[in-house]
Amino acid sequence: MLLNHLKDRKQRRPSIATVSAKKRHGVHYTPPVLADFLARRTVAALPRTVLNKDTIRVLDPACGDGELLVALVGALYAAGYSGSQIIVCGFDQDPAAVKAARLRISELNVQGSEILVADFLATFEQIEGFDCIISNPPYVRTQVMGGVQAQRLAKQFGLKGRVDLYQVFTAAILQCLKPEAAVGLLTSNRFLTVKAGASMRKMLRQHLQLNQIFDLGDSKLFDAAVLPVIFTGNKKGVDAASEKTEPTEFCRIYRSDSENVGAGCLLELIEQTAETGAVITRQGNFDVQRGFLTGDDVWQLTNAQSQRWLKRIKKRQRYRFSDVAEIKVGIKTTADKVFIGDDWPDGMELLQPLLTHHVADRWNCKTPAKQVLYPYDLDALKRTTVDLTDHPVAAKYLQSNKAQLSGRKYLIDAGRQWFEIWVAQQPTAWQRPKIVWPDISEHPKFFLDDSGAIVNGDCYWLTLREGFEDDWLYLILAIANSEIATQYYDYVFCNKLYAGRRRFMTQYVADFPLPDLEEELAQQVVEETRKLVGGGVDDGSLNALVKRLMLG
Repeated sequence: MLLNHLKDRKQRRPSIATVSAKKRHGVHYTPPVLADFLARRTVAALPRTVLNKDTIRVLDPACGDGELLVALVGALYAAGYSGSQIIVCGFDQDPAAVKAARLRISELNVQGSEILVADFLATFEQIEGFDCIISNPPYVRTQVMGGVQAQRLAKQFGLKGRVDLYQVFTAAILQCLKPEAAVGLLTSNRFLTVKAGASMRKMLRQHLQLNQIFDLGDSKLFDAAVLPVIFTGNKKGVDAASEKTEPTEFCRIYRSDSENVGAGCLLELIEQTAETGAVITRQGNFDVQRGFLTGDDVWQLTNAQSQRWLKRIKKRQRYRFSDVAEIKVGIKTTADKVFIGDDWPDGMELLQPLLTHHVADRWNCKTPAKQVLYPYDLDALKRTTVDLTDHPVAAKYLQSNKAQLSGRKYLIDAGRQWFEIWVAQQPTAWQRPKIVWPDISEHPKFFLDDSGAIVNGDCYWLTLREGFEDDWLYLILAIANSEIATQYYDYVFCNKLYAGRRRFMTQYVADFPLPDLEEELAQQVVEETRKLVGGGVDDGSLNALVKRLMLG
């Protein structure tokens, strides 16, 4: 009965969550293929001491319709546990989902079950420790939760930065585990590499012996734009500081093209991620990397190949980009429809060309199509707004939008005038030569701008620090656009979105390596870069020169 139920559960699984519920509560049910994989890896982490117990208490604190619990019971049976040993517990706030979960669990012939309509975060402190917890916690961004609730939860669980609900659930889950107990979680992979995930990374390392991490990247296993990661581990004991830490296996899977992959092919690929070893393979439409977890600032996948390559880079490195240049994000108006456009009233003053990701390209950009109404004195040493009475057309236009602009309470509370841009940056800095690039792109698109144009918030930009000559700007540009920078990014950060698009955020670009400018090869790179910026043809010779410079 059990085996038949497990085989047929995909067809029998009820449809519970509505679109609005998904958005509001972060509800994205786990696909059966992925549930089975997570359950097997979680059960594999159970210590022998649990196997010998009379009963094993398992929990899913956000169980939905019970998919993960069903998969977990099946994995326990396959591992030799009997139904008389298993007690199943679950929580969910959706009554319809709980009803479905209860029905499904009742067919599994376990010793007992308790599936409750309840908020796990409101009750977890009264819950006794569990031997095994499996979960796909709700994924709700700070913006959806609201700042007040997010900060309250962050304070309660000792989390810092932007807090997502899955991080809060993870903190509560860790408190419900018995020492040595096993946990298997499916969450967003954002915490692996962004600054906002630092407290999550610290918390996991503090409380768990992490066994395996599977970054499933852009495998499109959910309807939502969530890039999933699976990790399993065991709760550390009281003397965690003295416990020996074993290496954590790390596997990463990303699409190598845009073709769709059937469920059967994907299942086969996921199964193969259980293999270990510091190797890189390509299977089907995915690139698979295998290695071990390293790093604190961000979590990196390291293997023999990456270690050798990074060692060569470090030998040649003298600086980081942030040692030589200041990196900033572009302006954020928080009212783009008012401030940004390509069809303005006749005689409109205060307009400046705007660089966006639409015009970005390597070395040089396309002609900007949009302009920004920038109400600041471009010559003032400090950020100073213009006198609107000197610009009557712009004043009339802004007055017609005053209701919307004045509604930005955060701007008014900060002591700013109602017609200002929220993040305006330093107006005088726009006139300096700068390198600009889009936040998100599949390949680097860094270009030089000396037109004085303003950079939009979908891009970043940098200018040289005081005391560094212009040659540094060209060396930075050459390295940023090279295969070296892309490879460094993928080894050290690997924050990719769908279709292989990378996030070239400040924290990553700031860490890019730079050699000594005085080297002869570096001077050749600068000379060749100047030619490309001046309109030369990129035939790949500069990229080859950068490789020689950076790899020795």
